[in-house]
Amino acid sequence: MSSRSGASSGCPSASAGGIAYALSRESEGYSHEAAQKRVEDIGDTVTRILDLALATGTTPLRAAQQIAERRLASPAS
Repeated sequence: MSSRSGASSGCPSASAGGIAYALSRESEGYSHEAAQKRVEDIGDTVTRILDLALATGTTPLRAAQQIAERRLASPAS
C-alpha cells in the first residue's frame, strides 16, 4: 500500500488543487467555474516556474519569487 496519501499515515492530506479551489470559493467568493479555472492554471504556473529556473540557471524557488515580485510590482489589471 502506498504511503503517499495522508490517510494511510494518520495525517490529513490536501492537494494544491483542493486548497486553491476551497480558498477561491470560500474566502474569495469565486464561482465554481472561476475556481476550477484557477485549479487548472496550476500546471501552467509550475511549468512557467520550471522553465524560468532552467533558463536562468536558478532554483525553482528563486524563479517563483521572481515571478511573484514582478506580479506585485505591476499594476493590477
